[in-house]
Amino acid sequence: MRFMTSSTIVALSLALASVVAAQATPCCEIVSIDPRAGLISAKVNASGQTFQFKVASPLMTRTLRVGQAVYANFTTSQVSLDGRTQCCTITQPPKGGLAVRVPGGAKASTSSGVDIAAANNVLAHLPSVTYGEPIPVSSKRSAPSTARVEKRVISARVGGREQSAEIVHIRGLDGIERAPINEGARKLLKMHVRTLRPGQSTHYIVNPRAAEEWLATHPVPNATSIPPISFPSGTSGSYSTVIDQLRRWQETHPQGSGGGGGGGGSDCGNMFESMDCFNDTVGDVGEGFTEAWEYALDQAQDIWKKETDELAKLWDVAQGCFADKRLPGGSTPVRFSVAPSMPLSLEQEGSRGSVAGTVTLEVPMQADFRATMDFFYIPCLPFLVRPRSLSADGTLTVGQKLTVGVEANGSFKKRFTIPPSGGPLIPLQVIPIVIGGVPVAILDVSAYIEGVVDVASQASAKGQFALTNSHRSAFSFTCDGDGCKGDEKGTTAPATTEETAQINGQVSVSPGLYTALQLNLNYNVLGARAGPLPYLTGVASGCAAITATQTAGEPTSSGTNEALTADLDWGVRVRAEALAGGKVIGKSWEEAVMKDRHIWFKDLASSGSTALQPAVTVPSAATVSQRSDFKVRMPTCYPYTERVQYQITWTGSATPAGTGCSWQAGTGTCWFDPTKDLPFSLTWANAGTYTVSVMLKRDEHRAFGTTRGAQHSVAVAAGGGL
Repeated sequence: MRFMTSSTIVALSLALASVVAAQATPCCEIVSIDPRAGLISAKVNASGQTFQFKVASPLMTRTLRVGQAVYANFTTSQVSLDGRTQCCTITQPPKGGLAVRVPGGAKASTSSGVDIAAANNVLAHLPSVTYGEPIPVSSKRSAPSTARVEKRVISARVGGREQSAEIVHIRGLDGIERAPINEGARKLLKMHVRTLRPGQSTHYIVNPRAAEEWLATHPVPNATSIPPISFPSGTSGSYSTVIDQLRRWQETHPQGSGGGGGGGGSDCGNMFESMDCFNDTVGDVGEGFTEAWEYALDQAQDIWKKETDELAKLWDVAQGCFADKRLPGGSTPVRFSVAPSMPLSLEQEGSRGSVAGTVTLEVPMQADFRATMDFFYIPCLPFLVRPRSLSADGTLTVGQKLTVGVEANGSFKKRFTIPPSGGPLIPLQVIPIVIGGVPVAILDVSAYIEGVVDVASQASAKGQFALTNSHRSAFSFTCDGDGCKGDEKGTTAPATTEETAQINGQVSVSPGLYTALQLNLNYNVLGARAGPLPYLTGVASGCAAITATQTAGEPTSSGTNEALTADLDWGVRVRAEALAGGKVIGKSWEEAVMKDRHIWFKDLASSGSTALQPAVTVPSAATVSQRSDFKVRMPTCYPYTERVQYQITWTGSATPAGTGCSWQAGTGTCWFDPTKDLPFSLTWANAGTYTVSVMLKRDEHRAFGTTRGAQHSVAVAAGGGL
């Protein structure tokens, strides 16, 4: 933004832009020529500010052209055309920011050599948007202001130098009417804001001193008079009763105040007034407002065009100078690394049991993005901008570390809200936004965490365990008054590790968290947040129980089966939401990165859980050509209920049989309920001693990897046959 600045700020910006006569690169360019007076207007490329210089001879103006590069030394007030020889004296130091025709300049003609079209083309040359050095924020921030007018001093450190400017932030029609700004600026803003449709920004960032200086040389006739709208015959109301009343109703009925929208108000208090807000509002204000609103908008746009046409003639500029243009925001890096920790107390006692202990959830986050803030800019109103859109592109790496210590009797289930206390925002840093060399706003960077954690246990449980996972999501998003759109670019499967495990019983911890990068222009004007929604369920099981096995020809033997396992499921989506006034507006963007899936199983027992070894009942005797019956089931401490897959192998030329099994020579696979006996049989053709092995391979949910098989010897005796 080509803002005019105070003398101190001018001195700072010019110190960067000034050049000596022998400078290798020109600093400035000519924007208009007055051949009769010998006055030349030029623009400082670095800041967009304009200045005037006078040539030694009017004849020299014939050798100059609009757009020509020149060299300027603002300390000595000298200009050079070639970077070596001083030719001209600066008569008016840099100020403002818009390239302006010299008052009294010659009209376009081939004899004068002045190309008015070329001079006015500079109006389309937009100021640059840059960013100051990030400023860390270590304390919790107070609630953002909702005032309609705010005066702020914005400071930025750019290239090692501190810069500041006083800026007024104006929200909506009420704010324009109360703002401490030039009356000509007020008239222009009141006409402009009424041309905006629902969903467009009604927030203006104004440099009041720049407005005063600009309008001192670019007067606005009848500054306090706003042209009225004339409605067709047969209609009632006026501009005030339609546009003004409706906007004021919106601005005084913030979300949650009981306005329209069904159950909690609408977006009407926001700077970006959505179409949903409008539809809700007209239902409360009265019938017939929708048609009147549309008619009034058309009339307001016609008035704006007519009035600015007159100003264009008065100021000797192209009418397009009053059109809203997109001011590209460039980009700034947004990087941070935080690891908030949230302890949750499990203390609870009731009719179904009691529980004591804690769950600690740590959420390490690492962000690496490029963020962009785009604005609307009107070249002939160089003292203001409006926010347009906020976007970012990069990666967010999020981890979840669950540390559980619990002792429960009976069944237990509880849901915790994250965060358990305080707000979901973690302030990190602010990045000043600099337009045309002037600090005008700040980009507030925060981490956002919200969600739930479900903790449950079954029967008597006592245990401690810790599970950690981490995954990286790459995505881009753009948010404005209509909502967000984005592009998901891939997510890495989480890397998962276990740290400790001592469990008796079964304890599950299931966090469903939304962890996001949040960006806000001036804290609450226009915001956007985006990040992954990972759904993680961790179940840890521990058990010790008595089991029994039997081998052919031997008595039944007893032993202990034990299990110490952990299981993790995971799914993820990416979501982006637009914000205004701290409330979600417009349509959110959400995209599934992958379907929910099992990602990890671990046998935590140091020598392997014996409860993952199938229990096999073998016949007490086996005879050639006679069916030998076996039974398989999982031991008492086996922790899961989904159907399992057994792999059965044997030696000898036995013929297999069994329901639900797929058989081949010497091997077979069977799917069955782990809590029930799986019957199968083998029939050997020859006498001998053979082996039968049964191994657990997987179930319908998870693969177990390497587990120990149950291997038994079977002595097959010759038959007594005929």
